[in-house]
Amino acid sequence: MGGVTTVLDMPNNTPPVTDLEGIKEKVKRAGRESPIDIGFFLGAVEGGGPFEDCREVFAVKVYMGSTTGSLLVRDLSSLSSYLGLGGVPLTFHAEDQEFLERRRLKVGRPRDLLTYSSLRPPEAERRAVERIGKWAPPPERVHIAHVTTASTLKEARERGYSTEVTPHHLLLDIKNAPDGAWCKVNPPLRSRGERAALLEAFKRGEIDMLASDHAPHLPEEKEQEFESAPAGIPGVETSLPLLLYMVRRGEISLQRLVEASSSNPAYFYGMEDRGEIAEGKRADLMVVDWREVVKVDPEEVHSRCGWTPYEGFPAIFPAAVYLKGELIVEDGNFLGGRGEVLIREGEPLRS
Repeated sequence: MGGVTTVLDMPNNTPPVTDLEGIKEKVKRAGRESPIDIGFFLGAVEGGGPFEDCREVFAVKVYMGSTTGSLLVRDLSSLSSYLGLGGVPLTFHAEDQEFLERRRLKVGRPRDLLTYSSLRPPEAERRAVERIGKWAPPPERVHIAHVTTASTLKEARERGYSTEVTPHHLLLDIKNAPDGAWCKVNPPLRSRGERAALLEAFKRGEIDMLASDHAPHLPEEKEQEFESAPAGIPGVETSLPLLLYMVRRGEISLQRLVEASSSNPAYFYGMEDRGEIAEGKRADLMVVDWREVVKVDPEEVHSRCGWTPYEGFPAIFPAAVYLKGELIVEDGNFLGGRGEVLIREGEPLRS
């Protein structure tokens, strides 16, 4: 409903997906249920593998800091087997766990978004990127997920790593976000100034990809006491509409949004059949009426969680969405669609 026709699914589920058996179980379920195309990440564990070359694996997710789920890697040197897995990228949740634990002793229990950001500060990201550099995997195999500050971005770019950013780190900060644990997320929201600098870097094309980092926690989970509430923000349906409105206002170029949300991810993950409007490419298309600006309404959200931190934000939702040339969304109605599980045809690509 937000214009997305291909998703890559994360492995930090219950149970976590850390072996090929878990991937194949997801493939079986998605083949029956997914209305759009879907590919899968494998979760890294210390000493995992060895692996056969599994074409259903599009990337390996390395959780260097504790977050939703139980996946956590402290010793990067134990991950050598993943470097032989079909050349797929290693995507890092870059927060240094040892630093986070020391910080917890100093800061204490988080009470709100401000103390939570202090508990997991930008330095935790920077230290994690430095640790990846000391481990020294090939730079073209390293991707840094959900960067939150321009300083982390600079560190990653200098090392030749690709990067992504989420809409919530571009649009929300500890001052303008809803109160309570609704916007508790890992890595945390930052200050208004840090958010503004990150947004400017995105506008300049210094961040490769836009990623929703969609986490559909239910309201009753988010309404818990702050420390107990799970971290994560829903966003897959609102990501493009929110930024399309910014394009309409002239704050972001249309080309920049297309690169970050479509052509760059398709190129990076080796999806040669999609990602741009061109002869021979798949007709995965979104039709936009720039005049149709609406306020984001939680009552209209289609995610199972039923809420959004962007209530009242102006957005432009697609008037129509096509999957492989077939109309699946029209005038705000889902007409039905049948996606497929993605299989890697070749090695992921990097310039």
